[in-house]
Amino acid sequence: MTNNHVVSGSNALEVVLSNGKKLTAKLVGKDSVTDLAVLKINGTDVKSVASFGNSDNIEVGETSLAIGSPLGTDYSSSLTEGIISAKKRSVTTSNGTATVIQTDTAINLGTPVGRC
Repeated sequence: MTNNHVVSGSNALEVVLSNGKKLTAKLVGKDSVTDLAVLKINGTDVKSVASFGNSDNIEVGETSLAIGSPLGTDYSSSLTEGIISAKKRSVTTSNGTATVIQTDTAINLGTPVGRC
C-alpha cells in the first residue's frame, strides 16, 4: 500500500524492501480522494508484513506514524510521528466529500517508490 500521489503519472513502479532489494510492482488500484494506492509484488523475498488496524478503534490523541521515502530513495526509511487530531473529519474535495482521519504527522510528497 502507498499513496495515490506517489503512483500518479508513473509508467513503471517498484517497491524497495528494507534490505534494499528492489522489486517490480503492479498497480492494483488507486483512489485520488483518499490518496491511497495498492501495489502487487512477488512476495518471495518479503520476510514480514505490517498488519492494518481498524480506524474505528483509534482515539484522538493517539500516536500516528508515517513511514516512507519522501522526495525519493535518498530518504528511504523515513519516519515521522504525530498525533490523531480528529476522527471522521468531513473534507470537501473536487470529487465530493471524503471522511478522513486528521493528523499532524508530516506526510511529504514522494516518488514512485513504496517502502516495505
